[in-house]
Amino acid sequence: MSKILLNISLRVWHPTLPHGSISDRIGLPERFAHTAGGARTSPSGALLGGVYEETYVSMPMVRKKIVELGDELDTWLGRLEVHTDFFRSIVDAGGKVEFYVSAFVRDLGGFELDSLLVERLARAGMGVTIEIYPEERE
Repeated sequence: MSKILLNISLRVWHPTLPHGSISDRIGLPERFAHTAGGARTSPSGALLGGVYEETYVSMPMVRKKIVELGDELDTWLGRLEVHTDFFRSIVDAGGKVEFYVSAFVRDLGGFELDSLLVERLARAGMGVTIEIYPEERE
């Protein structure tokens, strides 16, 4: 398959856990995060009113790198599978764990997630979301 310009993050939602306990356990830095019950704020920190209904944390792993998606997910999943029990507990509590992929394309291309990778993702309780964006032309 084709190598594509990608960003990949790990995103986690949980009904109650503090975001710091999630990122600390996984060992990845946070880019965006909030905790259930915390005051809603804009990216600049301004109060928006109300509280967050669930915890959310986004942890970047790949930034603007040209790779084959299946190979890159396989590599990251290999690093994260030690947390399978934790991920399954998040899902069992009503949360969600996923790889979030931003793919930037200029021309036709594609990617493959083979059955073994999909099976490993399912065992770990993980999903994959892919958004495709047109690559900026110079």
